[in-house]
Amino acid sequence: MDDENTEHLPVQKQKHRRYRTGCFTCRQRKKRCDEAFSPVTNRCGNCSRLGLTCRVARTRLETVEQGGLIREQIRDGVNSTSDPSAPIPTLQSPSDRAGLSLTEDLDLTRLVDDEDLSDHRPGLARGNSPKDSQTVDEIEILSPKTDAAHESPARFSFFPYVLEQGQSSHIDYYRSNVISATSIILDEDTGLHQLIPKAFSAKHLMSALLAYSMAHRAQIPGDVALAESYRQQATTQYGKAIMALRSALSRKDDDFESLITSTLLLAATETTMGGVSDWYNHCIGANQLVRAFTTNINVEHVAYHRFLIRYLMYHDVLGAVTMRQAPILDSSFYKREIAGLASDSTHPMVGANAKILSLMAKVCQLHEEAMKERAKSEEDDLNLALIYGNGADIEQRLMSLKLPPSLPLLLCFVTEAYRSSALLYLYQVLDEIEGNSMQSGFLEEKCEHHLCSLKQHIARVPLSSAPASALLFPLFMAGTCVKRLDDKEFVRSKLLDLYQVVRFANILSALKALEVFWESPRSALGWQQLLRDRGWNLALT
Repeated sequence: MDDENTEHLPVQKQKHRRYRTGCFTCRQRKKRCDEAFSPVTNRCGNCSRLGLTCRVARTRLETVEQGGLIREQIRDGVNSTSDPSAPIPTLQSPSDRAGLSLTEDLDLTRLVDDEDLSDHRPGLARGNSPKDSQTVDEIEILSPKTDAAHESPARFSFFPYVLEQGQSSHIDYYRSNVISATSIILDEDTGLHQLIPKAFSAKHLMSALLAYSMAHRAQIPGDVALAESYRQQATTQYGKAIMALRSALSRKDDDFESLITSTLLLAATETTMGGVSDWYNHCIGANQLVRAFTTNINVEHVAYHRFLIRYLMYHDVLGAVTMRQAPILDSSFYKREIAGLASDSTHPMVGANAKILSLMAKVCQLHEEAMKERAKSEEDDLNLALIYGNGADIEQRLMSLKLPPSLPLLLCFVTEAYRSSALLYLYQVLDEIEGNSMQSGFLEEKCEHHLCSLKQHIARVPLSSAPASALLFPLFMAGTCVKRLDDKEFVRSKLLDLYQVVRFANILSALKALEVFWESPRSALGWQQLLRDRGWNLALT
């Protein structure tokens, strides 16, 4: 009998306790925050992995019942990003949210009512003012009221740009495939991850990011029709990005971070599709933007600015090498790197030590100055002693450059490969300036030594590893120096295997140029003349 009564007793459900800790971004997305805040980026693990802006929120609601009244006392949120002026998200009404259609797969969900406020939905804050008559859905979380002039009546949404149907898959592809194919440091919160949230605030940046992702996706083997479809979509987004970029420049948009990022992404899109000319035009545009906003760029204290400048430096230096000219980026950036003013020297997307790139820039300048001097005077009047003195100084700086003890072993091999490549290019330049072929002398011996070292370092980097994505330039420089058939086959097989891994078509363009050069060997820098004769601005990035 007692058992029967027990069976009919109503089961009291345990009251659901809502999750009230963690970052504000995870709470808005109704995801449990892991609270693993990075001491470097000050973002939780979820936001860092997805590239979202992480906002740490203090307890913002204190409910005090007085005579049946519910009084909300809202405290200011705390923005954990580096930008103190970043707007704080607001709670929006259902009508405001109806127009949002962002994808759950990207964790860019529609803004919903804050969980802390949902328990009080039946209650109304009564009062005489219109603010008191609002429902809790309409209560806004405002930025700190230090100055009334900084208050904005407009509501802020996390992602004002709404993706069109089918575009979310390309953002997913960028995050899961393109970043892994281009970044040498997969476990770091790099500028590559920050592109996704930045893209939702600028139309030209979103179109450039989509074009970059689609262009890489078109390189995947398999369905030819599907690849062609991706290629056409990439071309369409590429055109949209250029038009939107022009519009932003015409209205004097001052968001220089997005403007420079868009131009660099357009250059990357060109190289991904195997372009041999237009990519450098975008680098010229990025350089002009850097000059226009030079007073706003702080590479010493702002990590993203350092990321952008070093990525432009990477394209600038390697473009100067292949196009037989001096770099176009302001020399002050290279001098700063040589002086070691930055806290680190390894770019997460480049692999090359920034100091090595800066010293390669000095080699390009030395080459251009010597060629101009030779054009003005007779060869006998050329001051070879001064040129060799400058070359010896660059050589000594390259040889004495020390790697940080904490640098991972594979990154050490990549950096050493770039060091050997820079030295090989220096010897090629000195050989051409001297006017003799490398038949004998100390230049030939030096080239043989560093070519052997370069091949050893390349062979030690597995092509399936993340640092291998930075090996295109070292492999190309090795290809310009090799003479034996087995060495040529080594370079050829490495380039083909690298393309199978990272899927950037400029790798095939580089191999094609080497094949032509091997068929008709020329002087040490004959490969530069070959590229110039064919009108190729070869991208080795």
